[in-house]
Amino acid sequence: MSLSSFSKYSRAIIYMHWFMLFLIVGTYLFIEFRVIFPKGTDARTLMKVAHFSLGLTVLLCVSIRVYLKLSAQQPNSHLSFAARLGHVGLYFYLMIMPILGWLVVSAEGKEVTFYFFTLPPLIAENADLAHDIEEWHEILGELGYWLIGGHALMALYHHYFKNDPTFRRMIP
Repeated sequence: MSLSSFSKYSRAIIYMHWFMLFLIVGTYLFIEFRVIFPKGTDARTLMKVAHFSLGLTVLLCVSIRVYLKLSAQQPNSHLSFAARLGHVGLYFYLMIMPILGWLVVSAEGKEVTFYFFTLPPLIAENADLAHDIEEWHEILGELGYWLIGGHALMALYHHYFKNDPTFRRMIP
């Protein structure tokens, strides 16, 4: 099948998709590698602030992405129910994770830093609630590896085994 025989997503959606992947990888890397630095050090704090900032950027980008997806004409696609469910799951995950992170930091009574700005807390300080929300944030963070990995594997499966244009629709 030639590239011209199928429709692609808009440039905005394609670039937003790959930019969000970059942000998500960065978000995970900063939080995973923070343990290299001792607690209380500036370097560890910087890693956490970078994690928060990139996570909140994901929230902004997924909001734009959902708007673009709902308002733009989509390529002809016969996505299965499972594929649609997977996409909804990814969008939900990408929205809920930054909100949970913001809730955790708020409940811990710490400043919520978004790059050079301090955001207002979403809830009052509550150590027990912070612990509970943080557990959910971590559990969903682990689930995110599976969601994102499954999404990538399905795209590769469609490309290499089904020989359909699913993957190529997202290539700039």
